[in-house]
Amino acid sequence: MEWKYPITKYVYRKFSGPTALLFYKLGIEPNHVTVLSLILGIISAIFLAQKMFIVGLIVLFISEILDCTDGDLARMKKKANKKGEFLDSFLDRIVEVFLFYGLIFTNPSQLMLIGTLALVWSLLVTYARSKAEVVGVPCEIGIASRDVRMLILMISILLAPFYPETIYWGFFLIAILSVITVIQRFWYTYHKIKDRTVSPHVGQNR
Repeated sequence: MEWKYPITKYVYRKFSGPTALLFYKLGIEPNHVTVLSLILGIISAIFLAQKMFIVGLIVLFISEILDCTDGDLARMKKKANKKGEFLDSFLDRIVEVFLFYGLIFTNPSQLMLIGTLALVWSLLVTYARSKAEVVGVPCEIGIASRDVRMLILMISILLAPFYPETIYWGFFLIAILSVITVIQRFWYTYHKIKDRTVSPHVGQNR
């Protein structure tokens, strides 16, 4: 089984390919799909904040399928490029923030601290990879890929109507796995860097 991308490979891809083909025939552009995925992700967070967990989960599932569809569609149209990749990654982070706080607002007194910690470390997982790529080190290692984090969130959401405490433990698990992954990525990248020369601009405008 593909550990890093379990939902994408075994679930989302079953839907994203046919959906991309449909959008291709309709003349829809990949970036439009990316933005639609963002909108649905935010709508999902709003449902979750109101404790409409199942509806929120369904909308989130559709949003995640579209998040894969845009890439499939870009490849079909031969429009896959860095600009689209940047937009997709950037909007993913926005969706992540909304989702975490949508769930936090279901019980702020219990979830604010652990949810914020989980979110911060989740974002640091992505940041660690981005900074590694800046210095020329491809870095996808680690156990807390976005796919894994989203899987944990989805399971927490699915169980929340019956066991509300699963949101807390979902955040806790995401936080722990993200901390481990950030350490893994830092250690891996630091020891893979071959050119130790520091640019005079490093450290500025961060």
